[in-house]
Amino acid sequence: MSYRLIQVVSSDGVRQVLAADADGARVIEGVSSTYELAMAAIKAGRSIADQVATQGLGETVDVDLALSEGRVLAPIDHPDPAHLHVTGTGLTHLGSAEGRQRMHEKAAAETTDSMRMFLMGVKDGKPKAGEVGAQPEWFYKGNGHTLVGPGKALTSPAFAQ
Repeated sequence: MSYRLIQVVSSDGVRQVLAADADGARVIEGVSSTYELAMAAIKAGRSIADQVATQGLGETVDVDLALSEGRVLAPIDHPDPAHLHVTGTGLTHLGSAEGRQRMHEKAAAETTDSMRMFLMGVKDGKPKAGEVGAQPEWFYKGNGHTLVGPGKALTSPAFAQ
């Protein structure tokens, strides 16, 4: 079975993890975070889906109601937010690549490494079957302190531009 995992706070203030599919969302018994669920699966040597089946499913939860009441949390967090890294891979958008290019133009008259990497991704980011494509760009956005749930305000440090 394939589920979408959702962390919420119940209407009475208890953290829960929901397993959602086309039929709705139900509480995963015995865990209060996706991190706790993942650690249990790792310890038992099983997949997340198998761990959900082992934990069992409880009551149905109205996710739309929880979302409208601001009770949906970030999809994953960590007991010590400094130990969660918010990162990703993929081609960054052209505006980002152009911004980095302009930043480096004063230092070099030729195309920068940032722009070359971006252009390689545009050209070879989706290779044909059996071919090797360009390595995606990796980016770091912060640690677990930067995470917020849906609809919550994103904050920037005072020094951000």
